[in-house]
Amino acid sequence: MGRRDYLSRLALGRSPYEELEKVAEEDETPLRTTTAPEVQTNGIAAAVGDHVQQYDAKGRPVKPATEARNAEMRRAQNSVLELVGVVERRESSERLNDMKLRNIGEARQSVLAAEHENGEGLESAIALVLLPLGTWWSDCLTERCMTGLYAAERPFAQIISGMWQKLCTGGAKSFYSVLLPGAFAHVVYIASHLCLEALLEDAVRRGSRRLLRRRLRPKSQKRWLYALEIFETGLFLAVDAAMLPLVYYATAQQAGIAPAFPVLPPLSYHLPWHPVSFHAFGWKPIMGLSLVRNVGSPAALLLGQMVLSTESEDGSLKMNRIQENLQREGRAYYRRGDYSKAVEHFDRAIGRVPSVQLLDNRAACYDKLNVLPAALMDAKKAIQLQSEDPTGYLRAGKVLTKMEKHSVALEIYAHGLKKVKHVGQGYELLRKVHGELLSQLSPPTSVDPLTLLPRELAERIFEYLTFQQRIAVSRVSKQWHNYIRSSSNLWQHLDLSNPKRKVRTAFVSKAINTGRQKLTAATLSMLHDFDKVLHALVRHCPLEQLALLDTGLQGHNLIEALRKANHLKSLRLGRGTEIGPSTVNQLLYVCTALESFEFVLQRNEQFSGIGVGWYERLQDLKVTLTGEPAPALAFTFNTIGQRWWIPPTLDRHVFWSMQTSAPNLRSITLHDQHPPSHRSRLLEPVDLTKLRHLKCLDLALQIESAAQLRLPPCITELSLVSTLNRAMPAFFHHSAGGIASLSLPCLEKLKVRITCLNVALVQQFLSEGGAPQIADSTGMVMSPSKLRELDLHSMMVSTADLNALLAHPRLGSIEHFCLKHSFYDDDSPTQSDDVIPGVIRKRLSGLQYLDLSTEPITGVGVKTLVQGSQLKHLVVSDCRNLGSDAVEWARAQGVRVDYKMTSSEGGRKKLRY
Repeated sequence: MGRRDYLSRLALGRSPYEELEKVAEEDETPLRTTTAPEVQTNGIAAAVGDHVQQYDAKGRPVKPATEARNAEMRRAQNSVLELVGVVERRESSERLNDMKLRNIGEARQSVLAAEHENGEGLESAIALVLLPLGTWWSDCLTERCMTGLYAAERPFAQIISGMWQKLCTGGAKSFYSVLLPGAFAHVVYIASHLCLEALLEDAVRRGSRRLLRRRLRPKSQKRWLYALEIFETGLFLAVDAAMLPLVYYATAQQAGIAPAFPVLPPLSYHLPWHPVSFHAFGWKPIMGLSLVRNVGSPAALLLGQMVLSTESEDGSLKMNRIQENLQREGRAYYRRGDYSKAVEHFDRAIGRVPSVQLLDNRAACYDKLNVLPAALMDAKKAIQLQSEDPTGYLRAGKVLTKMEKHSVALEIYAHGLKKVKHVGQGYELLRKVHGELLSQLSPPTSVDPLTLLPRELAERIFEYLTFQQRIAVSRVSKQWHNYIRSSSNLWQHLDLSNPKRKVRTAFVSKAINTGRQKLTAATLSMLHDFDKVLHALVRHCPLEQLALLDTGLQGHNLIEALRKANHLKSLRLGRGTEIGPSTVNQLLYVCTALESFEFVLQRNEQFSGIGVGWYERLQDLKVTLTGEPAPALAFTFNTIGQRWWIPPTLDRHVFWSMQTSAPNLRSITLHDQHPPSHRSRLLEPVDLTKLRHLKCLDLALQIESAAQLRLPPCITELSLVSTLNRAMPAFFHHSAGGIASLSLPCLEKLKVRITCLNVALVQQFLSEGGAPQIADSTGMVMSPSKLRELDLHSMMVSTADLNALLAHPRLGSIEHFCLKHSFYDDDSPTQSDDVIPGVIRKRLSGLQYLDLSTEPITGVGVKTLVQGSQLKHLVVSDCRNLGSDAVEWARAQGVRVDYKMTSSEGGRKKLRY
């Protein structure tokens, strides 16, 4: 904004060093400054202090003063460009030339329309002539058989052979007399009939135009037009009567009654007074009854047939010619501005045969005359006449808007959008006016963001939502639905987890068609046809991540479906999806690009590892053992016949197969979630020393001693949960009496859950244990890393032991610390309630997350932890000595506090500080 005046002077051709006030005095045109009260509001204005914010009809903020200045700047820039010869100013003569060109274009369009109409007439005439000739011979044969020209006992093959011999022995005349008798007369009749009809139509059209241009009373003009219509019908009837001899002669030749030559009847055949003419016998009655007389003659019957056939083919066109003239004259009066005369012509045209176009034309005239109720009535009649035509809805909405009934007009537009077919220019125009009226009626704050934001920015916003949330917001409106369905970037992850009902296959098909090559992740659950959906996803989408939930028992069908998944990198078989150990090995063999594999064994088979193979790309492996073992494996009988329980064991090849088949594993998770009495015993040690890239290890097994753990020193995250429900104070002692060493110099995250865990055991995890030193990429010896997260569960500790533990050099940089379900052996437990938070506050100064659930912490301890520290998140659930007022005080200090009491006994209401 600081260069605004400088740029304004340059754009207006002034010196940048000239003062603005001086320039304004010289030009005698001071700069316009518009104050807030002087601005005309166009919509709703919001006042903030002395400034009034204005909005346009679509809810966008506007500033008229800025727009006026911008217009002035554009005019100045155009003047400068004109002076230097870059652009030329358009004169009024050029505008007139443009108008002439536009009129010429309109005239050319009308000429093309007339040519198109003539072409259609010529095409219909050609079809009328050529189509009967295609079946002329078969029609001739049928009529000759019906008239008895051939005897009934004569075989049909003999008739055909006789015609064929005549064709072979005779010349052109025989060919015509056998195949095309009467065809030439028929063609001459059609051509002459069309020419005479065209001449009569032109004469009648000219007469009706002259009659409409005369200044007559409406009743007289109506009578004359009716008389002209009757006269036109009589002329056409006279033409048909005059052509009767030619039609009869062609029909007689076709039936074999008249000779094939001459091809046309002589002139005397057409003269009524000639004794051998058609009229001499054609009008004689078939029966001698006096009542029927000439009405029952062959000529009358033939004439009636011609009239009926003509009326059935194009009678409607004849009857509508005068109506077209009336409509044409009414439009001419409308263009000239004589709306009353136009209404009279449209009234007479609608009186003959009402149509949507005529009703809309009359409604437009009433709209110009400001007779809005009559215009609305015509629009309603147009809707009732043809509900799928958008013309009536557009006219009714326009009239209602002019009558200031905007809500009714909006309902009319919405009803039209439901009735009109979703194709064509009419529907698009109806949708456009509906959107404009909706935006006018909506308040400025309810602006659709998709109509204002760029598509890329809207997609970035929708990417923050989950897949289920995107499907939910797609129901906001049809525009949002179409936008989300048309953006393939929003369908990269087909997440069908936790559905309320079974997912239809049609929905998955739409998702595949929308995402295509960008759909790389899928979570499938509760499908109507799981096999069909999975095969379609693998065939059409480059799946990289796949998760299956609640799909039941899977085996050979899953292997065959994933055989073509060449891009699959992550496979997760979660709850409700059951596989066996053999299926695990086959899946690893089929999915060659797999990097992450998670599955749950819920059957009674014993897990024996990932099999023999070479899975160098496999990096993450997570196995969960659930269910109960088979009774045959769980029980046996001793020598005296008693039932004896044999606990299951974990196969010795489990960890050996991990080292030999997947040497690049970075993360291993193995959880035994069997019931306590059915958990697998660990007989062989957990030997993972050959996995040089292993970083994360999560074990939940029946581990009795650290001697059963042989871990590589490169582990950075260790979670060790012993499922044995007994105290293990000698966890780091060998059976021979020595101490087991466990060296983890790279450890950064440690989670230990061993019943009655003591400080000495935790310090063993932090010690180096005499292991060889590790060097980095430059050859420098690395010092032991410092832990960032420490999670201790069921620990037996005193205040002195906790102080000594937290004083360990590797725990000085802890940011995440959990201490839950601890047992304190201090002499005065109430004193430890206030001392332990002080120890944590003193030793862990950089702590950001602290979980002290079920610990005997009080309000004083909360104040000690929160006040003056970097703590951001505190979890104090099930702390019975803590009052809710202390929790509220900590939240007021800006710390997120999770406080929930699961037992019936609530917290205290006192804060002792």
